[in-house]
Amino acid sequence: MSSAPANAITPPPRAVWRFTVRGLLLATVLAALAFAALRYANAWWACAWGTIHFACVVLALSTAAGAGGRSRAFAIGFILGAFWSSVMNDSMAASAIELACQPVLQMMGYDISEVTDPPFGSTAFWSLTPAQYAASVYQSIASLLVCFIAGLLAAWFHDRYHAARSAEASAAA
Repeated sequence: MSSAPANAITPPPRAVWRFTVRGLLLATVLAALAFAALRYANAWWACAWGTIHFACVVLALSTAAGAGGRSRAFAIGFILGAFWSSVMNDSMAASAIELACQPVLQMMGYDISEVTDPPFGSTAFWSLTPAQYAASVYQSIASLLVCFIAGLLAAWFHDRYHAARSAEASAAA
């Protein structure tokens, strides 16, 4: 005997990309902070976005180690995105800044001729030009975006894989 009445409304299937008000508000706040950091680039904004990026990667590592299911898939995708963006920044730093950063920095009013690879890990970091700080902020924000998209793709593949396995199991039964 079924516990649900025959005329009960069944919920719609879960959408692939579902947006909540909380998620959209968070995205709006992060976009506003990102644009503020690019517009008013200085050492503090560069350090803040670098710290946020590092904290997100550490959180993803702990989630990948301790969680399961869709959360673990998102965390592993996030980590792979961080690795990929790190490799891309190290191997193609000058061309990445030139191609991706240049239009954005010019639109914000920075002198692109000042942008070189910033000397991270030294005290010279605190005496960079505003354009170099903006390039650093841009790289951190772009890397976070790549990580987030990689995490979403990994979670999507996880859902597709488990949906196919459950369909096979129900067909076999």
